[in-house]
Amino acid sequence: LALDAGTGGAISATAGNAGGLIDITDLTITDAASASFAGRVQINELITTANDYTLSLTGDVNTFAAAIDVLSTGKVTIGSADGDSSTFTGGLTLANGNAALDVRGSILSSGTAINFGTGTVTLLGDTTVATATGDAAGEAITFGGATATGGFDLELDAGTDGDISFAS
Repeated sequence: LALDAGTGGAISATAGNAGGLIDITDLTITDAASASFAGRVQINELITTANDYTLSLTGDVNTFAAAIDVLSTGKVTIGSADGDSSTFTGGLTLANGNAALDVRGSILSSGTAINFGTGTVTLLGDTTVATATGDAAGEAITFGGATATGGFDLELDAGTDGDISFAS
């Protein structure tokens, strides 16, 4: 499925079925002013392009099977409540330069890296980032920009083999 709302349009999806699930095999977001997915999101492969749009993934249980490289240059939001959980089975990389990232809840992978890029990461609530979910070895967790905790807790678990790094 490819979505393109142009530079001024919005892409929005909420609660795809009675269970609140948005289930998409492969999703490509080409362009929009914003792309927002609420409810439970299950996407095999999410492909983004290097255009200036915000991306919001705020469902309570989100699952992404393939490695996700976020290329959009707008703000990215993952989670909107402390109990939200987003699992990036193939890993997550914000490859979009200095875009800001708002996070809340749990951001998880199973032995694959999570790289938040070089933008400022702001906690909107208590947040857990773990790459050792189901794989004790884990993998790297990287914060390449500033981290603003706002008084919230940030729990990190990179397993026995993963490194945790923050920008100096």
